[in-house]
Amino acid sequence: MQSQEARRYIWTETAFSTIGSTVVGTVVFMFVFGLFEPVPTRGVGAYAFDFLPQGFMTALICAVAGGGMTRARIRKGAIAPVAGPPPRISSIWGRGIVYGLAALVLGSLPVIALILASGMSMIDWSLAVTGKIVFGAAVAMIVTPLALRDTLRESAVQSVD
Repeated sequence: MQSQEARRYIWTETAFSTIGSTVVGTVVFMFVFGLFEPVPTRGVGAYAFDFLPQGFMTALICAVAGGGMTRARIRKGAIAPVAGPPPRISSIWGRGIVYGLAALVLGSLPVIALILASGMSMIDWSLAVTGKIVFGAAVAMIVTPLALRDTLRESAVQSVD
């Protein structure tokens, strides 16, 4: 069972991760698709395709950055490890890759299928950027607490050994 301290830590870090992901995602979107022009939806490099790297990289970065910061905070004594079963994957990078692949399959592919099924060849810029912000935030809100819990449990197991 998590302590109040661990729950607060996970909630706070998830909030920061989500905000960071939305800011980075918005900047990348503007760099790739420009400002205020309709966005093409089909083809490599178009809107639907762009959910693949976004889903994978958002999950990877949330897991790796969150895990690395959590390990550092545990070493400094700023947060205590949490008892529980050890994570199945002990490597932060391994977890990041697994979470990235899960984001692709469970997040990106369904979104891409919906976009392609809609029949739209172009999407309004404001709707497109909103969709990317919401998607990035959702991935961060799901992956960050999972990755943080893994790291907190991993550290508890290591401190017992």
